[in-house]
Amino acid sequence: MPRHLLLVLLIFFFYNISVSAQIKTPPNIILIIVDDLGHSDLASYGNKAVHTPNIDSLGIKGARFTQAYVTSPICAPSRMGIITGRYQQRFGAEFMLYDKFDKSVKKKITRHFLSVKKKPAGIATLKPDFFLDRSVYVTDLPASEITIAEMLKQKGYATGYVGKWNLTSSPTVFRICMDLITLTILMAHSAVM
Repeated sequence: MPRHLLLVLLIFFFYNISVSAQIKTPPNIILIIVDDLGHSDLASYGNKAVHTPNIDSLGIKGARFTQAYVTSPICAPSRMGIITGRYQQRFGAEFMLYDKFDKSVKKKITRHFLSVKKKPAGIATLKPDFFLDRSVYVTDLPASEITIAEMLKQKGYATGYVGKWNLTSSPTVFRICMDLITLTILMAHSAVM
């Protein structure tokens, strides 16, 4: 009897091992988007003057993008492109959000770039969307755009966001995208709050 019991226990044990080996947990995903970080600013990309062991460790154990490029030279459209996987021009968000500027800052910018000494082209360079009709032009991430966070939620992930949001001022879009909000800075790159 003990031999039969031992055999049954061994079969049960190995069956459980094979079943548990087949259950795969999805990997953790951490997407780090940094403003103004150059290719060789991290030690893992060749910087010998600055030591970045923790971020280097993440890159060594995870994925590193060595052939990537940004789809926009400014932060908000780049973020929109990254989290939607689409060119931001396809949904009309290729310019910076400037609605969050304090009115006094807008006046100073306008005065500076539209003064008699300056040409109007100056403000068009700084903020190409400054003279556009705001009722028909979108600078926020539209709620209709599907984000990587929404796709990950469908696969059972809990999503969160820490840091500079800079995609929309709409709390609805933000709630749709994220489950867990730890710290959020809802401000444009140079906004005065």
